[in-house]
Amino acid sequence: MKFMYLIFPLLILLMCCKPVESNTGNCIPDVFNQYTSSVIERDINKMMTTLTDDSTFHFLTTQGELITSRNEYRAFHEAWFSEDGWEISFGQPLIRQNRTAGYVISEFHYIHHLSEYQVMQLSSWVTLILQPEKNRWKIVADITTPIKREIIETTH
Repeated sequence: MKFMYLIFPLLILLMCCKPVESNTGNCIPDVFNQYTSSVIERDINKMMTTLTDDSTFHFLTTQGELITSRNEYRAFHEAWFSEDGWEISFGQPLIRQNRTAGYVISEFHYIHHLSEYQVMQLSSWVTLILQPEKNRWKIVADITTPIKREIIETTH
């Protein structure tokens, strides 16, 4: 529940921002698709183009760790992308927006082969908060909320 204390003030701040032109150069579904495809492809540079250019970035991991900078976010994902034995898929997104902010909520399913006989499965929600920046939608926060995490013993 602690993450709720982070989400609501952030959403309120975003809603109070000065409106920009509604004809941004991209749309939120496009940003979401680019973000998710870059994660699936482990393409750090492509992923970083979907994020704000601001050095401040808020990321709440599935472990409950709060990361507060764009550089830390990049380092976290570089380390994760370099790991072997995992795959991820994303569900149908729920997208809401107005002229000053938007968000995407989507379920994701992550599988990591820990060893020959163990697989970790994680189902989680991801909430991406976006705002227009330089006439484009950019992700300013990434909040993950675990649903279920389990380690499964396999026979092969």
